[in-house]
Amino acid sequence: MYSLSKFTTLVLLIAALDSAMPSAVVPTSEPVAASCIPTEFTVDTDLTQPVHIIAEDFDLYFERRQMKEMYGLGRALVSAQDKYSINAVYIMAHAAWESGWGKSKIARKKKNLFGYGAFDASPMNSAWVFDSFADSIDVVMYYVKQDYLLPDGRYWSGAPTLTGMSKKYATDDNWKFGIVSIMNGFWKIKR
Repeated sequence: MYSLSKFTTLVLLIAALDSAMPSAVVPTSEPVAASCIPTEFTVDTDLTQPVHIIAEDFDLYFERRQMKEMYGLGRALVSAQDKYSINAVYIMAHAAWESGWGKSKIARKKKNLFGYGAFDASPMNSAWVFDSFADSIDVVMYYVKQDYLLPDGRYWSGAPTLTGMSKKYATDDNWKFGIVSIMNGFWKIKR
């Protein structure tokens, strides 16, 4: 049986209270924006909109799917979301897509979950090296935010979305569709 995250439980409680007492005010320390509780992700989802999620949601997902290479990265994913205001589900899906869930040669040998810096002609030689998967998440998301998701970024393509990023980030035409598929697969199970 799947256990709900603390946030999901809180949202369900608030929804129940709201429907039972429409005029009731439920105090929270932070407003829950509709964009923080998506029902589905698309290639045009704004990646700079964080979602409410906890590290344990990711680690439980990795553990139950026996993705041992990614287990324990929940904290790094949520930390990158908090630090750079980038959707943590996107970060996880991007890492999973690029690294084959942490099993690719570049991931194993260079601790690079994103194949960052790799060129098609020489991927192993050109990919950056990191001390750990967590370092890879932190550093790569810094550059993704600065270069692809901000209007003044070097590779900005008009929107902070997978569609916008894909114009200059990847040569694989399926890149954005693969990532959004992983995002939705995780989100359906998480919810």
